Amino acid sequence: MTLYQGERPQISSGWREAAAILRAMTLAWPFTARGAKLEQLGRWYSDQAVGGVVLTGPAGVGKTRLGEEALRSAAGLPTARVAGHPATRDIPLGALVHLLPADIARDLAGGDDDRARLFHRVRLALRDQVGEQRPIVLVDDIDQLDDTSLSILLPFMLDRSIFVIATIRSGQVAPDVVVSLLKDGHLVTEEVTALSPDDVVTLLHRVLDGPIETECVDRLSALSAGNLQVLRELVTRALSQQVLRQVDGSWRLFELPATGVLEDLVGSQLADLSEPDRNVVELLAIAGSLGLADLETIVDATHVEDLERRGIVTVEADERRVRVRLAHPVYGEITRNQLSVLRHRAIFRWLADRLADVGTRRRDDVTRFAQWRLEGGGALEIEVLLQAARLALAGRDVRLARRFANAAIDRGAMHAGVRVLVDAAALTADLPAIEASVARVWNDPSLSDADRLHFTRRLTAATFASGDLAGSLTVLDGAASLVTEPHAQAGIATLRAVILAHNGRPHEALEVLDDVDDAGDTALRVEIETARSVACVSVGRFGEAVSAARAGAEAQARLPAWIARRGMAAHLVNEAHGTAYAGYYASARALVTDALDRARGARALAAEMWFEIVLGEIDRDTGRGRPAIDHFTKAVELASAAGQQGALVWAWVGVAQGNLLVGDCAAAAEAIDHADRAGDSPLATSWSTRERTRAWLHACRGDLALARQTITKAAEVVRGEGISVFEATLLHDLVRLGDPASAVARLVELEQVVEGPLMKAMADRARAAATNDTQLYGSVVDQCEAMDSLVLAAEAAVEAAHLHRRRGEQRAAALLTQRAGQFVEMAGGARTPALLGGRGIEPLTAREREVAVLAASGAASKEIGERLAMATRTVDTHLGRVYRKLGVMGRDDLATALASHALN
Repeated sequence: MTLYQGERPQISSGWREAAAILRAMTLAWPFTARGAKLEQLGRWYSDQAVGGVVLTGPAGVGKTRLGEEALRSAAGLPTARVAGHPATRDIPLGALVHLLPADIARDLAGGDDDRARLFHRVRLALRDQVGEQRPIVLVDDIDQLDDTSLSILLPFMLDRSIFVIATIRSGQVAPDVVVSLLKDGHLVTEEVTALSPDDVVTLLHRVLDGPIETECVDRLSALSAGNLQVLRELVTRALSQQVLRQVDGSWRLFELPATGVLEDLVGSQLADLSEPDRNVVELLAIAGSLGLADLETIVDATHVEDLERRGIVTVEADERRVRVRLAHPVYGEITRNQLSVLRHRAIFRWLADRLADVGTRRRDDVTRFAQWRLEGGGALEIEVLLQAARLALAGRDVRLARRFANAAIDRGAMHAGVRVLVDAAALTADLPAIEASVARVWNDPSLSDADRLHFTRRLTAATFASGDLAGSLTVLDGAASLVTEPHAQAGIATLRAVILAHNGRPHEALEVLDDVDDAGDTALRVEIETARSVACVSVGRFGEAVSAARAGAEAQARLPAWIARRGMAAHLVNEAHGTAYAGYYASARALVTDALDRARGARALAAEMWFEIVLGEIDRDTGRGRPAIDHFTKAVELASAAGQQGALVWAWVGVAQGNLLVGDCAAAAEAIDHADRAGDSPLATSWSTRERTRAWLHACRGDLALARQTITKAAEVVRGEGISVFEATLLHDLVRLGDPASAVARLVELEQVVEGPLMKAMADRARAAATNDTQLYGSVVDQCEAMDSLVLAAEAAVEAAHLHRRRGEQRAAALLTQRAGQFVEMAGGARTPALLGGRGIEPLTAREREVAVLAASGAASKEIGERLAMATRTVDTHLGRVYRKLGVMGRDDLATALASHALN
């Protein structure tokens, strides 16, 4: 039986066979059976919610061909192609190099600022090429892209300014960036499956241009398993070996090796190459791609033409060069696996020699040349190694940076090489490696003050992250005794202020800053104002803190464009803290909400995380428990994604605090457990914040005595450190937990130190509670309402209602109770200890309330007595009064009665 559709061409059999062989071996096969997928790609391109698609499937199934057809179909739209390859996997920007200006990485020094500059210039260059239209970028073998190229493409996919069609072979591990984008819905996946038998029939009709015997189609379909690349290799070999011929006008397959494995088929094809052809394939397998002119220095152009005709290489124009590369990754994999160690070295040496002859003119030539020379041997200039090392640092390739740096050190560039090693270790927060590298040059009298300052920054950053304040200060003392240049001395002093400010020694930080002169250095001014803002927040000088934060942001904006945005979030966070801790919550909320929107648009994960934390703090402090939980939970997710372990502690503690506001003790305990497992934050105030949260958990469980004891200890610690703002908050907690006498005197003192309406309201509440002053209580309620501090307003209103009720002033008590209920409702519900407890006509005493809350939590009378240091009989006496006052029969009804009478 013969399968054929349409009129049979009136061409002689010999000419038809010759034409078929030509089409099969030299021309692109027709695009068949992928029309539906191509249309789906078009729909996704039109959908601004989609940043791109990842095409998956086995090797040779047609993923790349589908992507190429999409580029050809994009009439009038800008397109580009990017290809991953093992040869460029370790080269920063190796995949994007052909799209970028030639001087994109010139004069890099390798630090964080240079990485930011590199990213900034690359993005500007790509945006200039993009224009107004959304280009389509085919990214072949995205798992083989270098990390820097992936990082550059990321924001373009996020803001939908490009549409990416990426390919990845089944079974390969996708880069973390790609996995994250798929998880968040920025990318979608599309599986490219094997061709069906009907698809094979249609395709072969078009390729062979004639009727095909059914047995021939069945055998080719079965042998290829519908894999397009395998099918092409089978047909090409069969035609070239004349085992696929026309008989009586129909194509018949006489014999073919019974294999459907692409690697086996390609391997046998490569084994038949001539020695010159084999040399070309081996060079391309190692280099990834080469200029046609380079290849022509070792083989005649006819060999490249032959390889192109056979479909083993492709030749394409790249700006003013003609580039040659292998047509399929499998060719490179098989060839590399077959090369001996000596042959590898010989190829690397030839590549390096050739590049040395023509010069390192292209963007990735420096790193390629350094790699090839190290692999193959030969002379290598120190500056080339250092430039390659800095490029590797910019691409966050620690292994490659270290290799180049050590090679530079071996050639005599000790200081510059160690600087790269230190920066590489800093990327992975490897403190022992930083210390070991610095130790190699620290005592060298020829070490410049600039290098010594740089090493000091790295060492103190690492020791600070590990929570070793003493270690940081020791490093600073040693550096200060060695540097002599004024700029370096100012830098060391500023570092000391930054470390002290963040480690709970704000007064010392401010003393250091009084003697520091930035000498017109904008970057140093940024650090000075940052340290000043943090320190001033801690001591309650909020106006100065806000001014310093704004001055820091203004100085940040004067830095070069590639770094101006980096670190801007820190200034906004400091300003928000200075504003919110003073009690101006609405202003702080507006500031951070706007900043969060911008951070989300830029996909700045670390900035997003801190803004979520600050908004969570504002909701917490104004009494909005549920929104606080939402913000802190989002911060947990962002901290994990951004690798911000220290912030993860803050975020989990915040989740606990939000749950404590709404009275969910179990969820709060679970969140605190998560915070404990996350470790410690390097910020000193994280300890007091966590201890405060533990105290509120005790209170939530009914143990007010242990809660007050925990608060008192934490307050003593922060008072010794001079962190006045946290001391005031902790002392006010004692008032909220029923012990104003222990806090009032110190809160009155702090009122003269800590600025803002919140401090005044806390001090006034302590005075009102200690003196039973209903008029002052009324003022506190008004103050808290004006600040939008809803739960504090509700608590003060409930306490004032108690006093009025005891005095028989029922109308005043009822009005305050009503206001408290409104505040709690506005906050979305709250269940703090001050809001719970009996609030009937005959209120519970403080001791009765403690006993009632513990009993409601399930504690037995004996356990309650042990906790509160009273006899079991006394506990039962208190419980009897509680039952009578609340109108309940026993423990079973106690919890419900406490909640329902909370605001009565």
